[in-house]
Amino acid sequence: MLIELGIEIRNARLAGGLSLKTVAAAARISAAELSRIERGLAPWLDVMTSARICAVVGLDLSVRAFPGGDPLRDVAHLRLFSLIRDRIGPGLAVRTEVPIGDGRDQRAWDVTIDDRLAIAAIELETRLTDAQALARRIGLKCRDGGIDRVILALNDTTANRGAVAAAREMLRSLFPLDAGEILHELAAGRVPRAGGIVFVRAPRERAGRDHGPRGPPGSRAT
Repeated sequence: MLIELGIEIRNARLAGGLSLKTVAAAARISAAELSRIERGLAPWLDVMTSARICAVVGLDLSVRAFPGGDPLRDVAHLRLFSLIRDRIGPGLAVRTEVPIGDGRDQRAWDVTIDDRLAIAAIELETRLTDAQALARRIGLKCRDGGIDRVILALNDTTANRGAVAAAREMLRSLFPLDAGEILHELAAGRVPRAGGIVFVRAPRERAGRDHGPRGPPGSRAT
């Protein structure tokens, strides 16, 4: 974008018969800085400076943001990954932020696991607010990323369990296995035979439990 903007500024300046010094002075920067901007060599360039330069050479600057890759993971996501990573046996190769498709697709799987026989993805969600949108997003990633089994790891909260229970039938096709089978296979160092949902919480919060976190009571297709 810096290169393209620099080319447009230079072309407009030359078309208007303006010198570097004239435009730079009007934009309140040095001629050397303007030269670097025109060559796309100014990583420090901000929106306000760009707008001033464009105004001087007769251009209107427009800035927009478009949906791109997955959002930056915060501390809560990193903590959730650490908790699910502790459940994965040594027989599985674990990779994080694995790109989908070629370099033009900015999406990535949060985690992939590989036992040399099969590959599965693990998606991390600290808070489930829209189960339908999540299922659609994961379904598209499966289609475009060539992975047919996904494990959804959720923070073990009342809100998340309620959201999954409410959308249980809709989520069944993507996540058919119960949490117990998923966790058993992960601990054994094997990729589960299908996808599923697991609820994860810190060990100190699982006091008194004999088994790992499971889906909503009575539900195998969480």
